[in-house]
Order: sequence, then structure tokens, then C-alpha cells
Amino acid sequence: DTNPDTDPDTYPDTNPDTDPDTNPDTDPDTDPDTDPDTDPDTDPDTDPDTDPDTDPDTDPDTDKPPVDVIVPRISAAAAPQIDGLGVELSEADLLTGEWEAAVQMDNAGETLFIDNLMIDIDAEAPDGTPYRRWAAMHDGAYLYIVVLVDDNNARFRDSGLNIYHDDSLEVFIDGDNSKSPTYDENDFHRHLPVRDASGSRVSASTGDDSAGPNSSTAPLGLEYTSGPEEGPAGLRRPRFEQDVYEIRIDLQNAGIDLDLPFGFELQINDDDDGMLRDSKWGWKHPSRVTTDVDNTYFDPSFMGTLKLE
Repeated sequence: DTNPDTDPDTYPDTNPDTDPDTNPDTDPDTDPDTDPDTDPDTDPDTDPDTDPDTDPDTDPDTDKPPVDVIVPRISAAAAPQIDGLGVELSEADLLTGEWEAAVQMDNAGETLFIDNLMIDIDAEAPDGTPYRRWAAMHDGAYLYIVVLVDDNNARFRDSGLNIYHDDSLEVFIDGDNSKSPTYDENDFHRHLPVRDASGSRVSASTGDDSAGPNSSTAPLGLEYTSGPEEGPAGLRRPRFEQDVYEIRIDLQNAGIDLDLPFGFELQINDDDDGMLRDSKWGWKHPSRVTTDVDNTYFDPSFMGTLKLE
């Protein structure tokens, strides 16, 4: 009775059946039935249903449209001259020269046509006609955009401040991609008229750009030049060159983050006989069906989505 080798009262740690440090059935620290940290059904680190970072019901970005276009990056030394000149297409119908590195197709492989007929007063072509296109690239400081327009008639700049009634380009940017139904300080809308720098090619006069009625009034840092009939050979009449718009936009002024998507849209107004425009065309804005439609100038959510490479 006094032998310590056999006295269970003096060596409780040597009984494997009762030692809590060695018996997994009685150790609450290792019992999978009682330890919530080892239960995959309740572990917030392994259960996607309880992870707010991956839960589609709580992630606000899952409600945003997918990115339409990835804009490639170039070096600052390769930036194009904003002069409305020297824009050409190859035999494969792709931009060459200083615009060769620009993205010319969306993520679905479709050419970036501005071919959705929004307003049809007296349109010269039906919806879906590929007479207007764009491309873009960036250098980390500026976004560069080129637009080609195959205009088969005269160009007009006779509507004063109502530039949208003349031959013109409209540029829309939603810097933080909020896709809000109303404009805020990061939503920009600019009208860019065709202006003839030389005064020798077409009837369009010079004229400055202007902000849309709902646009942010913050400085956008936009520079552009148009080249009426200074672009590639016309699609319908090869002897008559296409119009060119070359644009440079300051990324910081536009509120565009290098790592985040932003809203973007381009629309073309066509005026073939002076006074009121004859048609309006959009890249991302839906086409008209039975009535004219024109929503982006008051609702930024109609813009497409771009992201910088």
C-alpha cells in the first residue's frame, strides 16, 4: 500500500485512461465536437458563406457590370502627337504607326465601333453600320483616345453653344466607376466639335469644347485636336479621308485610379445639312428601338467600363 510505484493516488498522471493531457476524448482543446475552431461548418476563415470578402450578397462590386475593355500601357516616349494627323489603317483594317499599340477590340473580341443608332432624324445609315470606331492606350499619366468617323457629307459648325447639333464627339468619364444614376464630382461630359485647324479642307469652323449640362465642373485636363478628312481612306468613298479626333486626358484630374475600373463612353453627332443634327451614335449606349434614346448625359450608369493595364 505504500509502494509509490503502485499507489494510484500518488501518480495520477500515469493513468492513460484518466489523464486529460493524453485522452483526446476528454480534452476540450482538441475535441472536434466542441472546438469551433476545427469545425469547418462554422469556421469563418474557411466558410465562404460567412466571409464578407467573398460573399456575393455583401460585396457591392458584384453589382457592377464587368470590364468591357482593358487599356494597354505604353511608355511616355511612345505617346502619340495630339495633332489630328498621321492616323492610318493597315490592309488588315488595324491602326498602325503611333496608334498601333492601342486597344482596338473589347474583351469579347469585338471591334470598338460607335455604331448604336440612338437618334434618327435623318440618319445616313442604319443601326449597326461600322462607320465610326475608337481605340485607346495610356502611359500611367494620360489616357489617349483616337476616334475615326467616316462622314460621307459636309461637316457643320453652325449651332453656337449647342455643339451637339453639329458634327461632334461627346466624351463621358465616370472616374470612380460608381455607375450612379446622377452625376457627381467624378463624372465628366465633354462636347468636342470638328474644327478645321487649316481652314482649307472642309466647311467646319474652329470651335472650343464645352461641358455637358450635368458634368462635373472640376478641371478635366482634356486636350484634343480633330482632323477633318485627315484620316485613313473613306470606307464608302476611298478618295475622301475619314475624320480624326485625337484626345489626351489627365488620369489624375479625371479621378481615374491606375488599379481600378472607370466608366467610359463615346458618342458621335452627325450634321449633314446644317442646323439640327441628323443622327447620334453611341458605343455602349443602347440603340433606339421605336423612339429616340439619349440617356448618358444625365445618367452615368449608361457608360461602359474600362480598366487600365
